[in-house]
Amino acid sequence: MISEMKRIVLNCLFITALLVGALASCGEKENEMPTSSVSVINAKILYDNDYDDMISVVKLLVNSERIHDPDNRKYIWQGVEVARGDYRNGGFTINLPENVDNLKPFDLELPPKAKISKKNVLYANSIFIAYDKDDEQVGYFYYIHFLQCEETIVESALFYFDRDFTITGSGTEDDGSLWSFACNFKNGWNILYGINSRTSDGNSSLKMTTAEPDCMYWSFRNNDRY
Repeated sequence: MISEMKRIVLNCLFITALLVGALASCGEKENEMPTSSVSVINAKILYDNDYDDMISVVKLLVNSERIHDPDNRKYIWQGVEVARGDYRNGGFTINLPENVDNLKPFDLELPPKAKISKKNVLYANSIFIAYDKDDEQVGYFYYIHFLQCEETIVESALFYFDRDFTITGSGTEDDGSLWSFACNFKNGWNILYGINSRTSDGNSSLKMTTAEPDCMYWSFRNNDRY
């Protein structure tokens, strides 16, 4: 159930985490179900990289999906562009639009003990795609927390929702794995975080939350990689 739940909720990210540096004092920020609404994305790559020269602009695509381009033998993203920002000095800024069209039903399969406050929610997923000066896709950016010295990975995704609602609840699967929801979504753009960790007794734990953990950072993946 946990792996399926994660696949549906974070379907716009395909992440194999790479350690690019050590961070300290990482943990979840102390707040009871803070709202997750955002209007501007300010992304800064904190580490030296070899792709700055090939990126010209970053576009935000919604209703996105990843497909394989047999002609170029690489993976590309298809979707509807709703915003963009120039890539300069290792970062980009994107002002998110107030409204998004062609929303889809938010048909998340929830565990029996989880509660969603409203039905018939509509949403759009999104992805930050990097383009070169010739307007060709070269990769995508994602927001993550990963430390080799910890057994915790935090993945995130940016969603647009057509109304305010919450998802709450927690439970234990038959195999001992733990899950919980502490999500307070607002009408508009929201960031959802999936905290994947391991408990002291060796069981896996997945917490879906709108409270941003500490030590999140932006990273880049080339389209040539799966």
